[in-house]
Amino acid sequence: MNIKKISFAIASCFNLYSFTFLLIFSGIIGQLNLASDIALIQAAIVAIFMSLSANARNILLADKNNIEEKNLFFFRIIMMIPAALLVYLIIKNTFNISTYLVIGLIVRKCSDWIIELQLAIKEKENCHEFAFKYILTDSIGFFCVLLAIITQLEKETFVYILYLWALIPTIFVLEFFKNNFHIKNFQLNLKSFLPHLGSTSVNGFAMFFFRSLIVILAGKFLAGQMFTAFAIGGVISTLFSFTIGPSIIHQNKNANKILFYIFVLLIFLGFTIILLTNFFPNIMYPNIFMQALGYSIIGGGFMLIAQNFRLSIMQIYKKDVFVADVLINIIIISAIPTSYYLLRDFSFTLLFLMSGLLHLFFYTPLFYKLKLEEGILIKI
Repeated sequence: MNIKKISFAIASCFNLYSFTFLLIFSGIIGQLNLASDIALIQAAIVAIFMSLSANARNILLADKNNIEEKNLFFFRIIMMIPAALLVYLIIKNTFNISTYLVIGLIVRKCSDWIIELQLAIKEKENCHEFAFKYILTDSIGFFCVLLAIITQLEKETFVYILYLWALIPTIFVLEFFKNNFHIKNFQLNLKSFLPHLGSTSVNGFAMFFFRSLIVILAGKFLAGQMFTAFAIGGVISTLFSFTIGPSIIHQNKNANKILFYIFVLLIFLGFTIILLTNFFPNIMYPNIFMQALGYSIIGGGFMLIAQNFRLSIMQIYKKDVFVADVLINIIIISAIPTSYYLLRDFSFTLLFLMSGLLHLFFYTPLFYKLKLEEGILIKI
């Protein structure tokens, strides 16, 4: 495989999923309270920033005439500070989480938010050198944060390392600011991506309520285990959805056969973990965590196929998925207290699987409906 072809997918992975990797790492090494705190901060960040993201990477990659570049840039510059303040207020008035951790992750998200646009633009220009430089620099900073968590450094040292890592993306956006940040270039037209704003808003706030409900019902310790299991189970589908997938569809490549093989592998792996847990309970990790992991990996397989349909709907057919996203999230959030009443703690292990099945159920008919309509138009 030519590493250049996936360089921007890897760069976007570092950019978009660093919080998820921190969450998984903290949970695996047993720091479940930290994992729970990261999950809640991430949920609040996603609720606000993802609500305002408007599927920017997909829009920019699909934009052949570079019309939306400055539009999205100025929108994010205007909204960044209010969004950051709102996230801070939500977290500090809802949960008891260290201020330094909240601020550090918010700063990192602000940095990520701008360089996400830069990465998409450089990808269209095939500037792979930019991607490699970003991957190398950010991976060093991220590795330092992981070492700080493992060694449990003093608070002051950890904060210093965390904030340095949070600011790394700003190094790479100076040229982007220089080229775009002029009053004469100011343009802001919400009409072109308003439906996408609606879709990302639904998904963003749904994640916050989803995780908040789990913490309220399960407590931080069990919630930390569930969030870690969900993150591991969904890592392939989420990486595909926001990193590799948009690049594949942008390059007009069909990866259906590979996706099917991965889907089968995930289903097999998930069932294997569940069976082993039943025969050999509580070997390395608590039984409920391993069950959640198994069911989440199976859910990740269904989610992978569903996200392929979702990306195709947005990039190939240039349609939004607002209605589908609203229905999916209403159902999954409503199911949390209901399933907990019926199944108690075991209900949490099934949530990501339920989410994957719901996404597949709604995106599949929409995709094939658009595909059929296109075929009819071509024949006419």
